[in-house]
Amino acid sequence: MISFSTNVKIELSSIDGTDTENIAELSAFIRNNYKNDLKIELVTENSKIARRLYTLFKNIYNVSCEINDKNNSFNRNRLYVVTLNEKVIEILRDLSIIDSNNNYLDNVEDYIVDSEDEKRAYLKGVFLATGSINDPKTSRYHLEFFIDKYEEALFINNLLNEF
Repeated sequence: MISFSTNVKIELSSIDGTDTENIAELSAFIRNNYKNDLKIELVTENSKIARRLYTLFKNIYNVSCEINDKNNSFNRNRLYVVTLNEKVIEILRDLSIIDSNNNYLDNVEDYIVDSEDEKRAYLKGVFLATGSINDPKTSRYHLEFFIDKYEEALFINNLLNEF
């Protein structure tokens, strides 16, 4: 049985935005899922999200990624690993992940979330990367994000408070 959260993520993965919204979404996903500085390696349990990431990289940056799946024996869920080896530094700079000296940026540059729609797209990317939501029909209804970095958590909190 598919969880409510998974259904929401599948639905969100099918909604496309403008180029700037897609950049904000991709920036948020990478910022909250990025594993390696020599390549971009993103992990998700959802095949639709993996395909969405592939499409965003292809459409925005004209690069190809690999999607590999592996079975996670601990919880029996399949994991999809999206790996990009081309234009990594250029893409990370463009998405406000690293600066011109290749140092990680603690804060997102304003151009990524310039408009209200870009802010929503950024939150969409964060949710697809780390979010979970319970069915509103239950008494335990809530939305949560698992954020590793304090500055990112504050930034997301501020974005949520704007809405």
